[in-house]
Amino acid sequence: MMRGEYQQQGLPFTDEQAGVAVQNMRTQMAKISGAVMGMRMGGSEGVLPSAKAAPVAAATPAGLGLADSSSATTATPSPASTSQDSEVQVGARFAAFPPKSGPVEIESRSDGFVVNGQPFVDPEGRIARYAFDVMTGDIGYAVVSGSSIEIKLTRAGTAAQPLQIATATQMQNGSWQVVTTSGKVMNGSSFAVLPDGLLVSRGTVAFRYTPGRGILNIPVPSGYVMAAFQHGDVGATGYVLLEKDYSNQGSNRSADLLGSLRSIGSMVGIGKKEDYALMNTSNGQLQSFNVDVEGKRGPVFKDSAPNMEHYYWRIYWLNSPSGPIAVSLEDGQRHVYITDLTTGKKVLAFDRALGVSGLTVTQASDGTVSLSARLALEHVNIPDASAFLQQHQDVRVSPADSGSAKS
Repeated sequence: MMRGEYQQQGLPFTDEQAGVAVQNMRTQMAKISGAVMGMRMGGSEGVLPSAKAAPVAAATPAGLGLADSSSATTATPSPASTSQDSEVQVGARFAAFPPKSGPVEIESRSDGFVVNGQPFVDPEGRIARYAFDVMTGDIGYAVVSGSSIEIKLTRAGTAAQPLQIATATQMQNGSWQVVTTSGKVMNGSSFAVLPDGLLVSRGTVAFRYTPGRGILNIPVPSGYVMAAFQHGDVGATGYVLLEKDYSNQGSNRSADLLGSLRSIGSMVGIGKKEDYALMNTSNGQLQSFNVDVEGKRGPVFKDSAPNMEHYYWRIYWLNSPSGPIAVSLEDGQRHVYITDLTTGKKVLAFDRALGVSGLTVTQASDGTVSLSARLALEHVNIPDASAFLQQHQDVRVSPADSGSAKS
């Protein structure tokens, strides 16, 4: 069946490809066998845990910690803030950050992030989550301090010292309580750091907090929850990443079995398992991606390298000079797409039948978005994603003639 699918698309199907496909299917079949055995046993736990969005503490990348301070940029401890600080005062401190001077390069790594070649550390604790915007230089990050997590903002390319905007504390039931330095309280199942604030999610609603502006309520469609990791520019694009909510299935073995079967179909190009979607916070419009939720069960990093099965490395969204775009690694990691989030146009950037083993998305200070993918031993690049998007045909019109950069 798989050989026929490839022949219909005019693609070769070698013995090497068959071997890899068989190994992948064996992995999924092992999950199915476990699910079937669980149904027979009745009271035992299912092989696949529920796909509820993980709280921040559980989803923190393994090994994320302080960098070597001998060559690092070290943040000065945040000035003490009290609950008496007004929203206006906190907003004024954030607004007082000077504009960045010159280009700023910010890179992710397993133990934090790097600003213009220098590791960034915070003396108050381990950096456990971060988000950044190279166009403004804004950086939001979370620091583990004792039993709580402090959320701070700073700006690269300036002498601005970090500003603490909130403290997050995990409750006994696993939920999170986030209290801003202006005294506002948000409770939810998970939270995400943004370059200019934070997001807190609870059921079918998310709360976006920005210093000086307060809290904005964002309705989440039924059947979704906010993804614990937001690897995109929420503020500039107006889009947030959602994840399919499977929590109501609990230990439903039939649902686990069906999910594994769909994963196999998605892997070999038969059917889709669109477990993630970007939502426009202004109108609620969704842009779905054929990315399986199963990948999030592993760590974000493996051996200090990105775990490409995890959705964090498979869906990016940025505000380009031509408008908001998304870059996604889909279809069992076989295809990389660029999507215009305003029009929905989607073009094929890279494809490899045996899988794309690495994807890097970079944004320059002028907003230009570039892509680099690793196809076996070869690296291929697209220097301007927006230009590529304009020059190639929408896969929704004619997938066979979309004209990827590399096959």
